[in-house]
Amino acid sequence: MGLIVVAVAGALLVSGGHEADPRTPEGLPGLPSPFLGVAVLGDGGLTAAVDAYGTVVDLRPQPAGRALIENPADRQAAGTVEPDTGIQVWVRVWGGPGRPLWEADSIRQRYLPGTTVLRTFAQFGRTQVEITQAARGRELAMTVDGAGAKLRIGADIDCTQEQRTGRVALICGGRDRTQFSPVCGDKCVRFARGLLGKTGGADRRWLARARPLGAIAPAWARRMYERSLLVLRALTGRNGAVAAGARDGWAYVWPRDASAAAIAFAAAGYRAESERIVQFMLGLGLEHAARFNGDGSPAPGRPAQGDAIGWVAAASEAAGIGSAGQAAHILAGGQP
Repeated sequence: MGLIVVAVAGALLVSGGHEADPRTPEGLPGLPSPFLGVAVLGDGGLTAAVDAYGTVVDLRPQPAGRALIENPADRQAAGTVEPDTGIQVWVRVWGGPGRPLWEADSIRQRYLPGTTVLRTFAQFGRTQVEITQAARGRELAMTVDGAGAKLRIGADIDCTQEQRTGRVALICGGRDRTQFSPVCGDKCVRFARGLLGKTGGADRRWLARARPLGAIAPAWARRMYERSLLVLRALTGRNGAVAAGARDGWAYVWPRDASAAAIAFAAAGYRAESERIVQFMLGLGLEHAARFNGDGSPAPGRPAQGDAIGWVAAASEAAGIGSAGQAAHILAGGQP
């Protein structure tokens, strides 16, 4: 999976009102248009958003980090997304020209149960394509099984790709080699499949620590519970910085969203995760902004919204760090 930096320069690029503007391709009936993230991959390190067609549309070295691949929300709203955005799979059917997955006859997509490993299935007549994707630690892995499948990558990171008959494998990391090491060479398929397998195993072990919903909970509720926990984990950085979402505008730490995540983790039995989030927020200057970067610095453009101290105080009590009153006192500038 690769990374692409989409540069936006001025309102004309996102206006959607000019003949020269790019146009977002149409999606399949019943499915969203391409380039809108519907799935999130990761375990708190490299974080990716994937659309309904298997395209990596957003990629960041940490949930609330800088964008490596970005699909701006204003372009989505204007319908002017560049048609070569992100990391895409194209398929050549019966020797014809390559076709993107949003032109397939049908698309199905699902996570492997209890994991953040995502599978997308496309059907072009008799030609079938299966994409498997996951992000673990600092690397993003992708395998594509299907005759005629090719990857189209616009990226500003290091990627290694191996093409075999009927199979493609890709491993990507960031441009900073002190942070990422996508090294697999001519053994990329084996390396990618190994990383995908390790991701699934680690996800299931982590879920096994969760407080159970109870025997009377229906199966659909248990699945939703597990999926929600995995998404929260993917959006929570190693330092406790929780991104509100894996896309521009949302990939910041918003105190009310992060506090809700901390409360949810505590209720599910993940006390260490909850404490880490609260400790991160106790170190923020909540009076300076409505949202913060993953390193704790205020993000400009939004003034403080006034409810942050109350949310963080409630999260602190849920995490068992102290009472809500004590946390509110500290956040207001008092001594511990």
